[in-house]
Amino acid sequence: MRKTLKLLKPSNSCISFVYVSRASGRVSQRKLEPCPCDIEYEAYLSSKSSFNASRFWVVIIGIDAYDQSPLDGAFRNAKMILKYFIEDLGVPHTRIQCLLAPRSVKKSEAANFKHLTRANIIYTLYSLVSNKAVEPGDNIVVYFAGHGSCYPLPDQQGPMQCLCPVDRDSTDAAGKTVHDISDRELNVILSEIGRSKGDRITVLLDCSCMKDGLSLSLSDSRKSRSLLQARRPEIKNLPLRRRD
Repeated sequence: MRKTLKLLKPSNSCISFVYVSRASGRVSQRKLEPCPCDIEYEAYLSSKSSFNASRFWVVIIGIDAYDQSPLDGAFRNAKMILKYFIEDLGVPHTRIQCLLAPRSVKKSEAANFKHLTRANIIYTLYSLVSNKAVEPGDNIVVYFAGHGSCYPLPDQQGPMQCLCPVDRDSTDAAGKTVHDISDRELNVILSEIGRSKGDRITVLLDCSCMKDGLSLSLSDSRKSRSLLQARRPEIKNLPLRRRD
């Protein structure tokens, strides 16, 4: 029978265990190699010196302020992502567009928060196409934290998953219903960005699009990021991916 006597940490960062046999008194030592995840993290740290933060463009969207089922964590998560890009990666403020909608805003801070309507979100995404400072091959990151929704489609096309703006299911100035932003519309927008700026595009969706529009109720303080269906969009009027 063996008994662990001591835990050593050699200079090569391998963990060593020293064992002694109760029967013979012989001492043996066994090294444990570093975990693969530790090796990958060390490689990540060493690569940061060659990281070019000036080749990044970021859009961060975080919505808590929904009229129906407001959230508690989307705004906070979006601010954490903002902090990560600025402090950890060193991406300049001028290359980050933040659209944030907390549940409550002080009057002195109201000017800092743009109303996260469907139109404003789509305009911000399309601005990546028109912005001449965004060069082909630059890295583009889009982060969305908020509610999602889901609509069944006819002819077994699969469900249409959507992102929910704050003005969903309202009426715009022209008297038309404001719909959620569908995955098909996002596909068109991202395709336009890709054709103009290259395909280094990453989209991070911190939301839930439940099948058949069902909302999972966890508790009063912990809500699923999924809303029931609003007025059904006109599927035939949704933009489809353009073929070259």
